Amino acid sequence: MTAVKPRTRTRTRSEEKRCSIMNAAATTFTQQGYDAASMAVIAERAGVSKQTVYSHFGSKKELFVVCIQSRTQETVLNEAVLSPEGGIREELSNLAHRFLALINSPEGVGIMRICTAQADRHPELAEAFYDAGPKKLNLKLKRYLDDKVAAGELTIPNSDHAAWQFLSMLQGESKLCANLGIRKATRNRGLSAYIDSCVDVFLAAYQRN
Repeated sequence: MTAVKPRTRTRTRSEEKRCSIMNAAATTFTQQGYDAASMAVIAERAGVSKQTVYSHFGSKKELFVVCIQSRTQETVLNEAVLSPEGGIREELSNLAHRFLALINSPEGVGIMRICTAQADRHPELAEAFYDAGPKKLNLKLKRYLDDKVAAGELTIPNSDHAAWQFLSMLQGESKLCANLGIRKATRNRGLSAYIDSCVDVFLAAYQRN
């Protein structure tokens, strides 16, 4: 997981500690996995006591989930994504680029691997990941599509299905290679063109003539 970006306003001491803990946790989870990551190591890396970690986050699971939520909010759930003022093509393309950058990043791949590997032992992690990331993003896209349908710009019988279709279509070869650890030199060269074609296919199916 990536480090938490500093906020523009001055943070309180408590917020500084919370941010340091999340940064330390992101590094620890990515490097060591979920089971091996300890709150003691996270506290040491953050430069705080173990008690301080627990005062901000009640459990390792809560800390793990908050890290996912923070990264997702930064990239694909913020107000700059799917703005009602932008054109449909431009907004879908912006979402697509941010989405692929997130899921194909070392942090994104690492978290997916953790949740997949722990699905049997810790099914609550997989569910928490789904709720904090994919489910929220799909809901955001669904609501955007619903607004465009209401405005007469799109015709979509089932916006929930359409949102999943778009997000699934985007992943393609790049996501497969990232998950498999294949360092394909050409993987990102045609990514913009692939995103454009996905948007074309989506709008060809649902945009009103």
